[in-house]
Parts: sequence; C-alpha cells; structure tokens
Amino acid sequence: MRWSGKLIDANGRIGTIELDIDDEKGGEGAWKILLAERNTSCELTGKAQLVATENGVELRSTSTEKGGESNWTARLVKHKAGRYAESAMLGQYEAVAGANAVMSVGVIALWHFK
Repeated sequence: MRWSGKLIDANGRIGTIELDIDDEKGGEGAWKILLAERNTSCELTGKAQLVATENGVELRSTSTEKGGESNWTARLVKHKAGRYAESAMLGQYEAVAGANAVMSVGVIALWHFK
C-alpha cells in the first residue's frame, strides 16, 4: 500500500514523504523523504514498520544518514480524507540521532490514493 504525504520539522525543514508498506510482510516497508531548507535539499531513505496501537498506528523507521544511523517514530491517527484521497493518517514524529541529525520533531500528514 502506498502512502504519500508532507512533513514539517521544528528546525524549519519542509518535506515530502513516500511510504510503501507491504501488508503481506506484517506492515514492513520502505520510505523516501525529500527535505528542503533555504535553497538546499536532501533525500533520506529507510526501512519502516507499521504497528497497530490503541489509538491508531505507530510508524517505526530507520535511516542511514551521513552522521550514522537515525531512528524516528511517528504516532499516527487514521482519518477520513473526503474526496481528496481514500484515507489519511495524521500525527507527530520524533527523531533520535546524533548532533548532525537532519530531522528532529515535527508533524506529518499521509494520504492513501486509489
């Protein structure tokens, strides 16, 4: 299942995200983020695991950045998306990485289109 979305980081970076989740592999998948800040951009890729929670889903992610491995987690709640998309997930993320981390904390919106 493919999800597309946007994220805004507390450090001022704005980005897009593509998330591909394989339901047959227990919610495992891959993602790609393109972050932009002040006329520069960077692309991050990594692995993802979607885990159902009491209030929605948790997206556990791992990427390899220039400074080493980075982990980030998003807590997402499913929502109706009206006529825009088949469904939506909205929430917050938090990254755990070294001092040179590209992502910190922020908000994320994902949409699943038919």
